[in-house]
Amino acid sequence: MLRLAIHRTLSLAVACVVASLLAAAFAAGKNGADSLTPAELLTPSTAVYVEISEPKALLDLAWSERTTALLEKLPQVQKAYDSKQFRDLLTVVGVLEAKLGADWKSAVSTLTGGGVTWAFDASDQSVFLFVESND
Repeated sequence: MLRLAIHRTLSLAVACVVASLLAAAFAAGKNGADSLTPAELLTPSTAVYVEISEPKALLDLAWSERTTALLEKLPQVQKAYDSKQFRDLLTVVGVLEAKLGADWKSAVSTLTGGGVTWAFDASDQSVFLFVESND
């Protein structure tokens, strides 16, 4: 069960990176005043809507030395660090850093700086992730 949870977590991390890159491309091509907000794009059957308009505070907390030290003490995290999936994730992150010309933390901060919205639609059980760049 733990292995499955780690695999899903790493898959989610890769999906979030890809979603962030797609959001950045979308944000680069949007038309300012003509753009709809995530809330306006969702259907009335949306059951859960979570909006983080300024994610910087959460990112700073997540990346703090204290949080990192606490997480690295967990045996599950240590085991994940030794996994092939984690090494694959590091490879993907390295490629993205080279393409973006920035370290991953700076890239994530820039790509999510305009806000992040997550929603769940109960009618078809779909999940939506909207990421807005501040760049």
